[in-house]
Amino acid sequence: MFEIICGNDFSFGGGTFTCTFYCRTETDAFPDAAWTDVAATVLDWWADALLAVANRERAGFRLLFEDGPFRIDGVKTGERAALSFCRWGGDFSSARTLFTAEVPFAELLEAVRKAALRLCSALFLAGYGEDARRARAISARLERVQL
Repeated sequence: MFEIICGNDFSFGGGTFTCTFYCRTETDAFPDAAWTDVAATVLDWWADALLAVANRERAGFRLLFEDGPFRIDGVKTGERAALSFCRWGGDFSSARTLFTAEVPFAELLEAVRKAALRLCSALFLAGYGEDARRARAISARLERVQL
């Protein structure tokens, strides 16, 4: 199981916003269940990374967080994705794996797509139409993927 939690507790500043944003597997939350981040930016990056490997048999990818030393390193092999949830120190190449998971690649794509749609709805309801349109565009890019 892989799920993205994206809250509607928006904090705006400097032309962007943060909100609760983290991943959940069957056993863990990453980075943690109270993490906040620049959700629209992160989801856009993740969509790019996943789209780049979607039609490849075997490929590595990296899902970065904006606010903090956290990332998910992945390897897509066929229809599966092996994920390493990492914290890195001062040197980007020196990451420590906190835990791992394996999920269907399609589930990972769907989690990003659904998170972008939930973000779109929450932004629209909060009166942030332009930001909502950007979140919807992220979801739309992923809807076109055929595995």
